[in-house]
Amino acid sequence: TYHATKLFGESLVSAASNRGLDCISLRISAPIGLNMPSNRFLTVLLERASKGQTIQLEGMGARRQDYVDTRDVALAVVQSLTPGTSGLFNIASGVSRSNLQLAELVNSVFGSRSEILIGGKITPEDTIHWDISIDKARREMNWSPSYSLEDTVNHIKCLTTSYG
Repeated sequence: TYHATKLFGESLVSAASNRGLDCISLRISAPIGLNMPSNRFLTVLLERASKGQTIQLEGMGARRQDYVDTRDVALAVVQSLTPGTSGLFNIASGVSRSNLQLAELVNSVFGSRSEILIGGKITPEDTIHWDISIDKARREMNWSPSYSLEDTVNHIKCLTTSYG
């Protein structure tokens, strides 16, 4: 249902744009930042690393996601309001990371010695790779992300004392 309604909304924006109206649809990929729900993958990693607990990854940890800082999302919304801007835009960092790479990054930022365990068997999740082009947003909205994944994890670490 979620994907069907997103597709329908994007179709409406496309139809309106084709008729000369300035309409925007932003595809926001995996927004991360302060106050994320406690059941999100990154939030769980942050909590476990901050406590030195074991981090268990499904499959081989190869699932790839493109995380974008919520501050960059806010800037994209502002940029999308520029008169004459119309169409569908991907809002992402432009760099995807595997679950294993994300766990290693979180451990590094926290100076954690949390052991990272992988399942050892390839799962369907391992084949998911979100490689997203943000070229159109750069070109037509004059938007690019300002914060790397490392910046975001450091920001969360500095401003949050506990997780969960």
